[in-house]
Amino acid sequence: MEPTNYSYTNFLINETSPYLLQHAHNPVNWHAWNNETLQKAITENKPMLVSIGYAACHWCHVMEHESFENEEIATLMNEHFICIKIDREERPDIDAVYMNAVQLLTGRGGWPLNCFALPNGKPFYGGTYFRTDQWKHALKSLAEMYANDYSKILRASEELTQGINNMEVVKASNEKPLINEIFLTSLKNKIFSELDQQSGGLNGAPKFPLPGLHQALLTYNYFSANDKISQYSEVFLNRIAAGGMYDPVGGGFARYAVDAEWVVPHFEKMLYDNAQLISLYAKAYMLLPKAEYKQIAEQTIQFITTELQEPEGIFYSSLDADSEGEEGKYYVWSFSEFEKLAGTDAASLAEYFNLQKNGNWEGSHNVLHVTQTDDEFIAKHKLSTEEFQQKKHALLKILFTERKKRIRPGLDDKSITTWNALTITALANAYWAFDNKFYLENAQKAADFIIENLISSENVLFRNYKTGKVTIPGFADDYATTIEAFLTLYSVSFNLKYLYAAKNLTDALITNFYDPNSGFFWFTSNNDKPLFTRKMELSDNVTPSSNAVIAKVLLQLSEIFYDEKYHAIAQHMLNQIVPNLKKIPAFHFKWFETIIEKVNGYKLLVICGKDADNYLSALKGSYLPNIILIGAFSEPSTAIPAFKNRFVLGETIAYICENKTCMLPAKTVAEMLVQLKK
Repeated sequence: MEPTNYSYTNFLINETSPYLLQHAHNPVNWHAWNNETLQKAITENKPMLVSIGYAACHWCHVMEHESFENEEIATLMNEHFICIKIDREERPDIDAVYMNAVQLLTGRGGWPLNCFALPNGKPFYGGTYFRTDQWKHALKSLAEMYANDYSKILRASEELTQGINNMEVVKASNEKPLINEIFLTSLKNKIFSELDQQSGGLNGAPKFPLPGLHQALLTYNYFSANDKISQYSEVFLNRIAAGGMYDPVGGGFARYAVDAEWVVPHFEKMLYDNAQLISLYAKAYMLLPKAEYKQIAEQTIQFITTELQEPEGIFYSSLDADSEGEEGKYYVWSFSEFEKLAGTDAASLAEYFNLQKNGNWEGSHNVLHVTQTDDEFIAKHKLSTEEFQQKKHALLKILFTERKKRIRPGLDDKSITTWNALTITALANAYWAFDNKFYLENAQKAADFIIENLISSENVLFRNYKTGKVTIPGFADDYATTIEAFLTLYSVSFNLKYLYAAKNLTDALITNFYDPNSGFFWFTSNNDKPLFTRKMELSDNVTPSSNAVIAKVLLQLSEIFYDEKYHAIAQHMLNQIVPNLKKIPAFHFKWFETIIEKVNGYKLLVICGKDADNYLSALKGSYLPNIILIGAFSEPSTAIPAFKNRFVLGETIAYICENKTCMLPAKTVAEMLVQLKK
């Protein structure tokens, strides 16, 4: 039971973020990031200690326990600093700026992120995890330096600020680079040189799945029919599903693997990873139709809808890596425990899941993972496929039931808009691939919740939701991925409200985020209180960058609404990003994917009439990356240029158009399918 009497309570008690609330009873006098806190630092002329993390972060918990619950350390922090706690998932804008500072100082980043800043917010020192002795030394040294050698701190701050301002800058150019098949091939070759051909993923460790990178490779393969990419994609998809990062008992993927072979996970499960991996496996199934890919996607959907979905339809953020204060405790097994549960099949199934008597991970713990295919195992043990699958699934069911008796990892029950958008897209993609209406219904439920609760009457999109409250206006990634989600959901349902919502958010995005000088979009709105610097998100990471997604949706919307402004902005963005894309294509994968589609030519498929559903059904299960699919059952009351003069009373007709020139109308499903192959 949670204790009800606490020795300390700080200002975080008034916040909604589970991560901030975890620190509400530390002896550290934590503040939230707000105008009052920033003014307090200025008034008292104290440096700010900005500590950033997230609820599912193992090392954040470790540092809290070691240092932030330590009264001696807390006294030092409270005496010399204005201490600010930030949930990076709620405030990615602040996280990005201070992460840049720490990366410049140390050459690496991560969480917990601890940055020391002047009262004006400019950083002068920082790092990630500190042991208690290191932290104590840093606190004393920096407090003394601030009091007695301020000029040194000021100089460090100015140098860091300049460095941050110079990061990820694109120099404006009027040049129009040659973007063609040769350019795409050069990008593909550079990406391929960085991939681990044996295990999948980028070379080295730790290994993150980067679903967007692998989706871009699938798209490239669709147009080029490259056998090497097909082979690599299968290696990657098979290895991450067989490794310890995937949970065969309860479904869903952990955030990353600490080793190069995908064996040992970092155990937190994030909504954004699982959403993108659902999309990836659904699309892979359409291109490389293997039953295992469908199974992985469906089990992952089962995980997010049972473990991360609230009754109203929107999705929570994550499950912690820790339970009972131990990393991975919920997910690992001792050999004796496994042996008892598996019964007479213990020896063979322990071999299948690579369990060791002394453990294959820390201490005597075992992480379930598979290093041989089912067919190899079946042949070795002279089993029938049916017999083996029955034994395996019976065991997994027993393990699931037994695991439910354990104390569950902590749930971060706030909802983040951009991650929900990725999930809506994933469910729509899964519906398209597998024709399961449950997926469509859940996508619509989450989308409707966003429309009704997270978008104001002025088309301001909010970032977060928890227990009826929205507190933070959205950032560019929230707008970009929500627009993409609404367009994807519209294309599989023909429900026009999602198309209209996407258009309205796009216009609000351009008004409040677009920078005509650079041609890109700021991460923060013109209406947000500015930090000491303003950033743009251009490169992709574990999620696609906001600008890359914006470029793609603007191209799609320009085709639907015949809007040259949308097209001009997107084309300029693609031209400007080319130098960055050439340097690091693996971390500009969403740009790569969009350029692949554009080089191969977007086609607009317009389906008009009361039987549009029949045409839509005939297309389900098809991978159509450069097809912009729109439709309506009757002529929309609000004019949409792509539908103009396309409706014929009593008929359902499909039109395939490219560069605003259309083929002859297809008056049957069969005619439409023939035209699509041309």
